[in-house]
Amino acid sequence: MKQLFESWRAFLRENLLTTEFSGIKTVDELRDKIRSMPVAKVREIQAEIDEINKEPYSGMTTLYHGTTNKIADKIEKEGFKLTKGMRSGFLGSDIPVDNLAVFLSDNKSLARAFGANRDPYGGSDTKVLEVKADINNTLDMTSWGSQIPKEIRSVALESLENYEGRKIKKPTQADMFWLIDQPEVVEAIRKAGYDSVRFSESRATKKALGEMGGDTIAVFDTSKLHIVKFRISGLQGVIDYLNNRGK
Repeated sequence: MKQLFESWRAFLRENLLTTEFSGIKTVDELRDKIRSMPVAKVREIQAEIDEINKEPYSGMTTLYHGTTNKIADKIEKEGFKLTKGMRSGFLGSDIPVDNLAVFLSDNKSLARAFGANRDPYGGSDTKVLEVKADINNTLDMTSWGSQIPKEIRSVALESLENYEGRKIKKPTQADMFWLIDQPEVVEAIRKAGYDSVRFSESRATKKALGEMGGDTIAVFDTSKLHIVKFRISGLQGVIDYLNNRGK
């Protein structure tokens, strides 16, 4: 997989687009250049744009991650990293945690809502990243049932009971996010061969965010996440590509 992406980056830096449009900086310059080219050459370039837009992500799962523009820019440059996170606590307080996974959504609107929720400007500074996830074995925790291996259920309930100080028959949807923050639970999930977890946010959380659709997917290995950077659309898209190719 690494060799595939290195070959792809090399192609993004050296191709027909970069040679034919070398030195072009503006849409007007690009438009004049295209008008002066043979139709066959223009069609050849369009075919290459179609190829670039396909990306080397065949078979991967499309997910979304909402955050502020500043953090999104950092992720685009450096990739995802497991860092400190914040969770909502008692009476609206924030609790710092060590993230054990990257949390994404299969619903773009839900991802945007989560990003806006952490945006001090009320959503105006929010960006949604399109992410291709190379995951193959996702544990379904959208409900508490037999699809979750007994060993994992046992560890999860024990962890939750120790925290709550009482006997618990099954976790609520609101507990799922908390469970993915617990090292012993994540260890049990990964030991069972799962590379990610799917769960539904609580109805109250979704209602507060103003978006009822979609699930959350927690991915443990950041190297499995690839950010979609190149999506060439229109003349300005070509200019943006020429300015940022291969980065």
